[in-house]
Amino acid sequence: MICCGEDEERGGGNDMGSGRLTETNVVLSSAAEDGRNYCVKLDLIELAGESLELFPGQVVAIEGLNPYGSRVIVKKLFTDASLPQPAAIKEEAGLKLVQAIGPFSIGSDLSYDPLGDLITSVKVQKPDVLVLFGPFVDCQNHLIKSGSVATPFASIFDQKVVTPLQDLEGVCEVILVPSLRDVHHLSIFPQPALEPFEATQSRSRFAERYPHIRCVPNPSIVSVNGLSIGLGSNDILWHLSTLALSRPAKNTSGPLPPKPVRLASHVLQQRSFYPLYPGFVSKTKSGESQLSYKHMDFASLPHSPHLLLLASTHLAFTKELNGTLVVNSSRLIRGDSSGSYSVLHIHAGTENLASRTRVDTLKL
Repeated sequence: MICCGEDEERGGGNDMGSGRLTETNVVLSSAAEDGRNYCVKLDLIELAGESLELFPGQVVAIEGLNPYGSRVIVKKLFTDASLPQPAAIKEEAGLKLVQAIGPFSIGSDLSYDPLGDLITSVKVQKPDVLVLFGPFVDCQNHLIKSGSVATPFASIFDQKVVTPLQDLEGVCEVILVPSLRDVHHLSIFPQPALEPFEATQSRSRFAERYPHIRCVPNPSIVSVNGLSIGLGSNDILWHLSTLALSRPAKNTSGPLPPKPVRLASHVLQQRSFYPLYPGFVSKTKSGESQLSYKHMDFASLPHSPHLLLLASTHLAFTKELNGTLVVNSSRLIRGDSSGSYSVLHIHAGTENLASRTRVDTLKL
């Protein structure tokens, strides 16, 4: 496993205490059965002309020399351990899916007008599935941060989110994925599904009252029309971009894939919705990963999904990676400004998913 060691070029210590990898502080750590870690410095000089994509917690295989016992001179580096996809099931009628990432109200109020606008749009578009990623009751909303909200947070979720979604019964299935920024919910990753709110008291009554709404954990893999769809709202792309070492090859011809796309490939290659270890820590305590390490098995990928929907502050993108179609629609609201959401049109068939899918990124 890749770790961040002392940076010799900075006179010892990690990169300004941030844990960010550089070419001189990469360490390989091996966890022994007795709980002790055995570490060795990695010398990347032989890879000088090759591209590098390394981050703390990355599981790798290395071919190299260790002539003095204290430093491995890396000759070859292997990072891709992607799992195969499940067998595709022919879709007779295709699939239309809408993805939107919260918050669903502007940062200065709790009116939830943007959510109302999205619901109106969904009624017109009539998708099969609407996937909503939190935050639904955002801890970064100015009114909530200032402590000026008297209404219980669970009631806000009930009145402002779930009740309006009742209008979509008979229109589409709604899947709700929580966020670590949801102030009314357990803020730890992996994160359980949203609990039934106070108006229903139990999951069974919730299902009876809202049969078209499905609450799933963060992260999850769900099956829709035979498609395996991965859902994750912990912003792994942002966290990796902060801590990873990324270097293009010297003789690369043509443009490189955008950085968020390269980072998204690590989710599939490392078989995890959150392969970064230790998790991201922010000096401002905003956007931290908040990992529960003993439960990280729930963040593992049992297989590579056909479709991977991520929730990141990075700009929207769509890209096929190792046979998986990866989509990030960016956020529906950015501060007090409108953002975007994505509409996926998946045509029937058993061909490669990317070849029969059109993704439209729409402004709210």
